[in-house]
Amino acid sequence: MYQACGGVVFFSLCLIFLVPSCSGGNILVYPVDGSHWINMKILLEELHARGHNITVIRASSSWYIKEKSPLYSSINLEMEEAFEDFFDIFVAEQIKVQREGASMLTFLKLNRDFLSMLTQAHVLWCDVTKDIFENKTLAKQIIDSKSDFVFDFPRPTMPNVVYIGGFQCKPAEPLPADLEKFVQSSGEHGVIIMTLGTLVNALPKDIADEIAMVFSKMPQKVIWKHKGDRPSTLGSNTLLVDWMPQKDLLGHPQVKVFVAHGGTNGVQEAIYHGVPVLGIPLFFDQYDNLLRLQERGAGKIIQLADLNSHTFEEGQWGKLDRGSFWIVVLNEYPHLALRANEVLLPFTTTYLCESGFSTVATTKTRLRASLEATLRVSLSPIPPRLDLIMSQRQAQVSH
Repeated sequence: MYQACGGVVFFSLCLIFLVPSCSGGNILVYPVDGSHWINMKILLEELHARGHNITVIRASSSWYIKEKSPLYSSINLEMEEAFEDFFDIFVAEQIKVQREGASMLTFLKLNRDFLSMLTQAHVLWCDVTKDIFENKTLAKQIIDSKSDFVFDFPRPTMPNVVYIGGFQCKPAEPLPADLEKFVQSSGEHGVIIMTLGTLVNALPKDIADEIAMVFSKMPQKVIWKHKGDRPSTLGSNTLLVDWMPQKDLLGHPQVKVFVAHGGTNGVQEAIYHGVPVLGIPLFFDQYDNLLRLQERGAGKIIQLADLNSHTFEEGQWGKLDRGSFWIVVLNEYPHLALRANEVLLPFTTTYLCESGFSTVATTKTRLRASLEATLRVSLSPIPPRLDLIMSQRQAQVSH
């Protein structure tokens, strides 16, 4: 009996010493707030699942980046609230400058502070880009491109670059009960949703009133993310919200049109769910994103300076074809002959595996070869077996 007990103890000790080791790292994350956090959080979830200890630097006033999370610990920084109001002021000033009738003196006066800010930003960005381009080690590690082959124009690339555009896109989840009730009340006419992203809380009051008036005349129900004063012309068919579950609304069959500023996430989610876009570009890459969408027949652009009740109402609502984008895609890429919303599947399915592995590899080796083939997504003229991928549940539709 004693021999048996001794054998059990010895066997247990062997099991303890044979436990496999892991290489967990301490990872510091300093993300950009707002919608950019949506993408970063997906990557953090993957790294957390692999056993890494994550610390996130966040603004104390951040609404998107929670202070307490099971994924990470946080370090809070005090930020000036004036920064949050900058983009609202910028939009108002930009409209004043672009609209007709402004004298040269008015133009210079309105742009003095803005041009000064741009000059300072230019100097800072020049220093940053100089450091990036001269850092050969960093250049070898930059492998992900937040774009995709169908949405983007032709461009030179390298074999180690992985196109991950739309990796944040996911199937829609059920809406909250009150929102679902409002959406279902739209009947055969459907719903229009409008948001200008996380940087702009509201349009100037006169423009908001004109848009609200146009919405009030439409047979559709409208869900509008608007934090400004309640428009005086708001109709009973329009619901104002401080926040909306954008991907869940875009994936709802009752949603017919997406009025948006053209941010990367919103455009890619609209493509993923097949919803046409009426775009109001404000700044940064938004006009470029919307122009690509318009070129492919899945969107229309209204310039901010021309935004009024007439142009908004004449935004060719009826001509926005939900399916025209996918028709163009299938004509250009006949070998991708499955459902259009699966077109980009082979290019992004291994992204999370790739990104998690890349971070782990960097943590372990601290240095990577520029063309290292660690779980790379390779492209070839061979038609991908999407039916096989989907049947074996090896991947989730990414667009």
